[in-house]
Amino acid sequence: MWTSNHNSAVLVVLTLMTLLHTRLLFARDRAVDQRILAQVTGELGKEERFQNIRIEVEDMVVRLRGVVSLLEDKRQAMQKAQAFKDVRMVISHIKVKTARMPDALLLDRLRERVAEHQNDTIRLKVKKGGVTIRGTVKDVAHRESILSTVAGTSGVVWMEDRLQIDGNKRGPTI
Repeated sequence: MWTSNHNSAVLVVLTLMTLLHTRLLFARDRAVDQRILAQVTGELGKEERFQNIRIEVEDMVVRLRGVVSLLEDKRQAMQKAQAFKDVRMVISHIKVKTARMPDALLLDRLRERVAEHQNDTIRLKVKKGGVTIRGTVKDVAHRESILSTVAGTSGVVWMEDRLQIDGNKRGPTI
């Protein structure tokens, strides 16, 4: 026959087991976070263009903070961080501090650079250093090449990818 003392003892044991299990989970999560932090720090530390980026990891979410001179540097930092095992998400608080120029001049420069990709269907719109890209491309590699070209152009602060690939929907805003 169980008494209230036995019930209390069982409850205490179950509570202690739950606490121990929770502590073990937290310790494992912290170890994963530390491994991710070391990997991302090591990868981004290889290149001088990422020297002003701070990295934080909590619950397998990587947060990037700092300043870069090109939007392409921001894109690359995010892609590199996302590439590691167990990274659930990358949140960027990276600011792009690039040379500012009149929108018309930036649009002319971008048209020249995108024309090198031999694609007549790409349309560009520039407003306050932000670029919206529309059109159709043949495949993902071509899309990435165009996005990299635009993001790698001094003066581009952000871009919105509205490119279509074989009928696929548009990409993200960066």
